[in-house]
Amino acid sequence: MRIRMKDIIERMSARRRSRSTTIHYMFPLIVATFGLLGASYLSTGSSYVVLTPNPAYVEAGGDVEIKVEAIATTPVNTVDIEVAFPDSVLRPTSVEKGGSVITLWTIEPKIEGNKVTLRGGVFRKGFLGRHTIATIRAKATSEGAADVLVRNSVFLAGDGKGTPLVIDPDSNQKAAIRIGSKGQTSAPGTLTSKVAVEVITDIDGDNDVDISDIQAFMSAWHSKSKTYDFSGDGRMTFRDFAILLSDSFFK
Repeated sequence: MRIRMKDIIERMSARRRSRSTTIHYMFPLIVATFGLLGASYLSTGSSYVVLTPNPAYVEAGGDVEIKVEAIATTPVNTVDIEVAFPDSVLRPTSVEKGGSVITLWTIEPKIEGNKVTLRGGVFRKGFLGRHTIATIRAKATSEGAADVLVRNSVFLAGDGKGTPLVIDPDSNQKAAIRIGSKGQTSAPGTLTSKVAVEVITDIDGDNDVDISDIQAFMSAWHSKSKTYDFSGDGRMTFRDFAILLSDSFFK
């Protein structure tokens, strides 16, 4: 039987079209599968507030910045956060809104004595993952230990109903700051070097959170060779996976 070159080309073309069609239909299926997986993880666990001090040790008379962030495992439309300072040793002086996820402030960030109120929302249906709400600047007034605490926080869901969301009571809702005597630049028994830690979900460093980052996370989870802690709780849990997925699908 003679095989013509034309027949070979036609067979190769048909095989190529079949492969292309398979990929065309498989890609949405893969995306949908990860989307459902992400939704199942994002619907579990509670949203919460994180306070990050910079620096964590300061001399009396110095300034401290407290970064207030929201971790949303369910789309959050509105936040109402109260941050309390120990006015005997640390006094809030101003609030910086630059870089905030909040696009509409119900009231301007307000300082009343030792209390700071942050109340506002977003125009879209809600935000997911880890986002900055505001940065509070404070003055260390005297030597001692200062615990800055989150009080009476309320998150409302972006479900069109304003459903209140549960705030995780075990989350990192406290910033511990030590204030030393004037002229003492580091806490006793600590190193004087400054270490900066940046939490990112772009694991492979390609400036994009995608399937390769998800694969790296799952590989590390299985092998326990690395710990990817995006929530700041010191552990690698489903909450970190939810944050990674939200950054992958919604950013």
